[in-house]
Amino acid sequence: MRNITIIKTISFVIALGACVYLIWGLGVSNLGLSDKERAKAAQIKGAQYSEQGKYDKAIAYFSKAAILDPSDSLSFYLRGRTYLDKRDCDNAIRDFTETLKLSPTYDQALIGRATAFGMKGKDDDAEKDFTKAIELHPTADAYNGRGFLYGKKGEHDKGISDFSKSIEIRPSAFAYQHRAIAYYFKKDYNKAWEDEHKAENLTSERNQEFITELKKASGRDE
Repeated sequence: MRNITIIKTISFVIALGACVYLIWGLGVSNLGLSDKERAKAAQIKGAQYSEQGKYDKAIAYFSKAAILDPSDSLSFYLRGRTYLDKRDCDNAIRDFTETLKLSPTYDQALIGRATAFGMKGKDDDAEKDFTKAIELHPTADAYNGRGFLYGKKGEHDKGISDFSKSIEIRPSAFAYQHRAIAYYFKKDYNKAWEDEHKAENLTSERNQEFITELKKASGRDE
């Protein structure tokens, strides 16, 4: 599932630039539009292609926007998100890093870069970015990301803490299920079952492998 904050960002860009996009879409190129306005129009077109899953076309438009207005961090951020969707982690990291050079407090760029670092197995770098993002703006996504890393490291108390904070902000099946896994490793099976049931109330997808292991360990059938 796409990051909700990212979708809101792209939707805002589309709404904000609707008038400029209409001019752009009509092919009217000599109306005295500034480079910044043309860059915004390219961002909007790229966002549309990204939403359609046409990532290469989206990247082309975000690249055009970055050339037209290299001071606008949003072009680099949106291109980084698109590279991340393509699982091109190196290019994603590059663009998120450029975003942060232009906008050092852009917490979503930190979350994006942390995700890319995690996909490359650079967990220490990922943890640093998630932590900085939390310091800037504590969000459910940042807590979920760091909590997942704590789980990989076997630091389950820290993971439970982060998933609990995530749930306070925005309850999600992801947070409940991964907190259930943390409780499982701590052998607190009652809490693991409680969280598993809460996760199931929020999604139709079940982690059957985990449920099977939890049944064996707890000696109970849900």
